[in-house]
Amino acid sequence: MNIILENNKNAGGIYQIRNIINGRVYIGSTSRFQQRAREHLRMLRRGKATPFLQNDWNICGSEAFEFFILEVVIGDNKKRIEIEQEYINKYYDEKCNCYNINRLASSRKGTKNNWSEEQRAKCSEERKNRWKNKDYVAKQKAIAKKLYEENKEEIEKNLAKGRAMHLGVRKPKEQVDKQIETKKRLQLPGSFKGKKHKKETKQILSKSKQKTYDVTVSDPNGIIYGPITNLKQFCLQHNLNQGCMWMVIVGKKKSTKGWKVVSTH
Repeated sequence: MNIILENNKNAGGIYQIRNIINGRVYIGSTSRFQQRAREHLRMLRRGKATPFLQNDWNICGSEAFEFFILEVVIGDNKKRIEIEQEYINKYYDEKCNCYNINRLASSRKGTKNNWSEEQRAKCSEERKNRWKNKDYVAKQKAIAKKLYEENKEEIEKNLAKGRAMHLGVRKPKEQVDKQIETKKRLQLPGSFKGKKHKKETKQILSKSKQKTYDVTVSDPNGIIYGPITNLKQFCLQHNLNQGCMWMVIVGKKKSTKGWKVVSTH
């Protein structure tokens, strides 16, 4: 879907989704054009838009649709609804060339579902059970992967921007306290910051990080060493650069300070 916003992506007002093949249109209103366009696109890709519009999307393909601004409206939601109604009155024809299902413009902004506690619990249980279905999970993963591949460049750009914004920025104390409280409530492992390992634990960790190079090397005087268990310690003892010595061992360099590999096992 071609989204045409020009310089009004964060503005609000009336928009139209048009099928450029058959001329059918959908009229809507929003407080932010870019956000609403993405919502429509996400619903259409998942097959969850209004049936009339979704059917044409499935037949004609995403390239047949464009999202563009009809009118920028400065004011509250009530004013946008009034102007949206004027446009709907102009296009509405009971699902012939207009995708809108309702003749009357409306908005759920600021409203709440008047559900009973039993209805809420039932709805919550149904949503939880969806994710226990392996087919549903696999389908959602496939959709997410497809969306990522289609918008990879933009997503990576936004992620990089977000990391740059928060780089070196301290979290507010209220946020830190809330995270600590959540970890306690969910019994999640806490941060190791400010704590120290026991001496035995340090020795175990140190040994696990030590890699043995099964090679024999000779120094400038022809003395043979090997195999090398702790390369860092070996280089400190013989006044060698660890990076250069590693390159000699793995065959990326012939020698360093007269040291060279004699044989590998």
